[in-house]
Amino acid sequence: MIRISTDRSGVTPRARWPWRVGVICTIVLLVAVFVGAQWYGQRENTVLTDANAAAVADEAPVLSLRRGGGYQDDSALRGDDRIVRSGISDTGMQTVFTAPRIQTFVVDDRWIVVAVADRRTAATKLELLDRQASDATSKDARELVLPLDATVIGLALSGDTVSATINPLDYGQPGGQVVAWNLAGADGAVTGAPVHTPDGELVQGNQVVLTDDGRFAVVRQWDNTMLRVALFEVRTDQQYDDAEQAPLPLGSYTEVLGSAAQQRLLMSDQNGTFALVDPVNGGRQRLDTSQPKGVDSGSRLVRLAPAPFGAVAVYESSSGDQTTETVYALTGDGARRIATSPGRGSVSGVCASPSGKFIAVTTEPADASDDGYVMMPNVIGAKTEVFAADQPVSIGTLPGLRPSWCQGYQQVLAGLY
Repeated sequence: MIRISTDRSGVTPRARWPWRVGVICTIVLLVAVFVGAQWYGQRENTVLTDANAAAVADEAPVLSLRRGGGYQDDSALRGDDRIVRSGISDTGMQTVFTAPRIQTFVVDDRWIVVAVADRRTAATKLELLDRQASDATSKDARELVLPLDATVIGLALSGDTVSATINPLDYGQPGGQVVAWNLAGADGAVTGAPVHTPDGELVQGNQVVLTDDGRFAVVRQWDNTMLRVALFEVRTDQQYDDAEQAPLPLGSYTEVLGSAAQQRLLMSDQNGTFALVDPVNGGRQRLDTSQPKGVDSGSRLVRLAPAPFGAVAVYESSSGDQTTETVYALTGDGARRIATSPGRGSVSGVCASPSGKFIAVTTEPADASDDGYVMMPNVIGAKTEVFAADQPVSIGTLPGLRPSWCQGYQQVLAGLY
């Protein structure tokens, strides 16, 4: 019999686990790197969000429009339309005004003017609310009385001046009448007065914009001629000389895109040309729309809005059968990419916040239908997202559309009426 010794004290043991230990160490290291990267990314996003949230607080609350459904919707589940006050991403949302059908609203530092539609008669009622009253609701609204039953097709507000373009329900009356109200010192309901030239001619058009001081209206006439008219019949608290009272043609433009510095208006024509127009003296400055530094080559400018830092622009680019729209903040140093949306026409609106620190971008889904409203229809499924103006960081999504940042005037698209 052969004896086998179990004493192995003199034998060097074989290493059984080195490869397993190596694998485990590698996995632990990868997990540590992944967690660290996630933590750092979250830390960076948190810093960005906190920094922007502090700035948002200075501009909030923002007002926006929430509709309860389509214009013709009579279902029991359809809610009223609402104008809501909120922070970003629905925070602290409060209903300011409610009505079965709200066509649109305009707002400035002092007032909110709401166009309420009567679906059965097509008449519009204008309601006035004091924005500075933090607890004001629909029951506190005052009526801005129209001189006759009509549908409002354009609306503007600046300081204590309100103006609207209206189509009378009586087809025997002239369409596109321009009406104005002076809110200074007025109590209760305020009746509007039709706007005339010094020789008594009724002013007509489809789009109306007010100068910052509320002394003049700029009206787009049926042939796209922009006409500056003095509101001397309504603003009796102001003095106008003969030159100011006389109507002043400003040129042919299809849209007023916004207000810029020194009371100038940014306008565009049917050829895609942009110009800054001075409504006081009629001066015009055509904008250089050559591609700025930072914009992808081959892109085409399709939308432009004035901003405290320069402008917000939307450029369209195509690759094969794919079209993309990109939002840029334009400054003297070039262009900063802010947001990108797939699809031609997918970006339906852009504007900068009053401080210029944020940009509101409204996008809509492809092949979406609107909600059937006569004035300023909303696209079903559209949303307004807020971005930082200095970097492509999303701050949040507003609970409604047409934010008060963009409500110094109302656009009426060319050819709509």
